Amino acid sequence: MMYRVLYALLTVFIMSRFSFAATIDKNALEYMTVTASRNPVPRWEAGSTLTIIDRAEIERRQTPYVTDLLRGVPGLSVNQQGGVGKLSQVRVRGAEANHVLVMIDGVEANDMTRGDDFDFSSLTTSDIERIEVVRGPQSSLWGSDALAGVINIITRQVDRPLEANASIEAGSFGSKQVSGSIGLRGDNHAFRVGANHLSTAGTNIAITGAEDDGYRTTSFNAKADWQAHKAIHFAANARVTDIRNDTDTGGITGIPVDSDGQSDTLLIYAAANVKASFFKDNWTHRIGGSWSRTDNKDKDLLDGTSGRVQGDKYSVDYQTDIRFVTPQLVSAEHLVTFALDYEERFFKQRGPISFGADPNQNRKIDTLGYVGEYRVRLFDVTTISGSVRYDDNSDFDDVTTFRVSLSQRLSSWGTALSVAYGTGQKDPTFFDRFGFSAGGLFPFVGNSNLAPERSKGWEVGVKQSLLDDRVLIGATVFSERLEDEINGFVIDLTTFTSSSENVAGKSHRDGFELSANATLTDHLSVSASYTYLDANQLDLATGNRTDEVRRPRHQGVASMNYILQNGRGNINLQLTHSGDQDDVMFLAPVFAPQRVSLNNFTLLGFSGSWRLLEQLSVFVRAENMLDSDYQEVFGYQAPGASAYLGVHYTTAR
Repeated sequence: MMYRVLYALLTVFIMSRFSFAATIDKNALEYMTVTASRNPVPRWEAGSTLTIIDRAEIERRQTPYVTDLLRGVPGLSVNQQGGVGKLSQVRVRGAEANHVLVMIDGVEANDMTRGDDFDFSSLTTSDIERIEVVRGPQSSLWGSDALAGVINIITRQVDRPLEANASIEAGSFGSKQVSGSIGLRGDNHAFRVGANHLSTAGTNIAITGAEDDGYRTTSFNAKADWQAHKAIHFAANARVTDIRNDTDTGGITGIPVDSDGQSDTLLIYAAANVKASFFKDNWTHRIGGSWSRTDNKDKDLLDGTSGRVQGDKYSVDYQTDIRFVTPQLVSAEHLVTFALDYEERFFKQRGPISFGADPNQNRKIDTLGYVGEYRVRLFDVTTISGSVRYDDNSDFDDVTTFRVSLSQRLSSWGTALSVAYGTGQKDPTFFDRFGFSAGGLFPFVGNSNLAPERSKGWEVGVKQSLLDDRVLIGATVFSERLEDEINGFVIDLTTFTSSSENVAGKSHRDGFELSANATLTDHLSVSASYTYLDANQLDLATGNRTDEVRRPRHQGVASMNYILQNGRGNINLQLTHSGDQDDVMFLAPVFAPQRVSLNNFTLLGFSGSWRLLEQLSVFVRAENMLDSDYQEVFGYQAPGASAYLGVHYTTAR
């Protein structure tokens, strides 16, 4: 089936050669990416399928939630456990949520205290400059968590000597948001600090009962850089987020029921680095360090029981880059990169002794990674890249991953082509290995003998600029295989406990992604994307292949944007469709996992803004305007229709 799809896409590509003549879209294909390589490279050279969400798109959408932006990225699926602030997982091309690395200003943000995934529910857009999403195995560049891709969050910088922003918003479900920032820039230095507070009375996330589950989060973000010398540059950043969440108990069936649960989370990300450049920037050195902390406290307000898990990650890294050209031999530009990164992770769990098991423990793991990357650009139209990484792990067998890619642009046709093949790996999580949870009928006990998950995959992509750069279309076909997949809920009926195990067989992830963007007039633009995904795994009980849960086979997004009065106002409409998908529940009397189906749903969103004065704007947005009744995780009810109104002040005009 995949070969037929590839043939059809190539046929469309070839036919388009005889229909249009255009040049490369400078904005779409020359935009720099800092995630698809260890160094910034032009977008067309990425060698991996890449989506960039910039500040202009964030302001058009007016949404405070990063998850709403990611729903429009081909190949990504979002699963949220109910309303605002509830656990939100993002999967890339059918992989697990903990197979995608999330970075915030260069700091790895995945939560090691849970499942090593990143909970996007606490990440707001108020201080974000851009989001880069790279699909496909990226472990050879970024390590374990990047088995299926990378989502890189880059916060805002200062562009003016003095810059200030402030906004306030209120709306449905008792929701309020206040944010502000101020920044200073001099000849050789810059500093910016921002804050955001969001709270909501919430909605009832359980499909039964009537209790609303509230949420509030407060975050602070700071960023500074200093050009100490023309060859020496210092940079530092920090982010702190404090979260309180009302929770419902999942019970022994996995279906949430109203309860007086509460969780408190503290997230800290900090990093600093210095970069030295020599020989007209042809030889650079960078050394940096980072620290992240995740502190989760869960409390049952009825019986007073509580538990706590805390994770700290310390890392240092060194990277050197050498650039040179070979005009006499062949017209080529070369970039050679060597990097070392050392990481220590600490896991701490505290809680009451239950079922004879003591969850109180301290664990540690460290990894030393060796990275090499080589990129060569031939005649300014062809780029070949290769990367390899060797991970020396204190607790597992050492792992080597690699990736190779070819990027080609045909300037006279307005075309960019890419082919890539790579491998990835994911270490077992602390919780899978050592965690303990007394909830449910089968208490969870970790398995210290787990092996890393491993993957391999390829992709072929094409981007085409048409009609004098007014239209850009893209298509990517991909195929990935996962071995030693970790099943986090394996029941042992002799001990009446559950644990994690590496399962036999391979998981298959095949599909294709389509995208189109068109500027119809100076005021009107439209875009659309579609993802087809066939993600399945081997059912050892039957010997048949079965769909993986929470992976819709069909997803699509369409949007329209209209600019009013030369930029004074803006109107944006967004239509999102998610197809049917499977999930799992645990039915009495044996409470074995049972398949359930989640129906498809369609969401319609609206946002609009109008500049009242040069520096003052008013904005409005509406979500789920069709009032769709849907679930992205079985048993967790999503919010209905809602509306919000706010004002924004900025000096950056």
